[in-house]
Amino acid sequence: MYTFIPGFFISLIAATIHRKEKFPSIQKIPSILIKIHKRYLHLHHWIICSFLILLLFVPGFLDSQFLLGILLGLTIDGLFYRDRFKILKKIKKKKK
Repeated sequence: MYTFIPGFFISLIAATIHRKEKFPSIQKIPSILIKIHKRYLHLHHWIICSFLILLLFVPGFLDSQFLLGILLGLTIDGLFYRDRFKILKKIKKKKK
């Protein structure tokens, strides 16, 4: 528990400093886009972090309260984005 709290606050502070809306040229975590027919499946960082949090609860996988704090902070940060639930996106055609 003593390492969870610092990890949580470190991730929230770092995410706030590098928030995309404040610094448009900085993207803190690369987007993962998977092409499915005429759409992209966009795996937001909060989805990836949520999956990793679940892995931390698998017995024998990894026991790190600090990492759990970081991942939970990044998950909460990701839920503040306007497009947080836009997971399927249409592929935009390039203009020639």
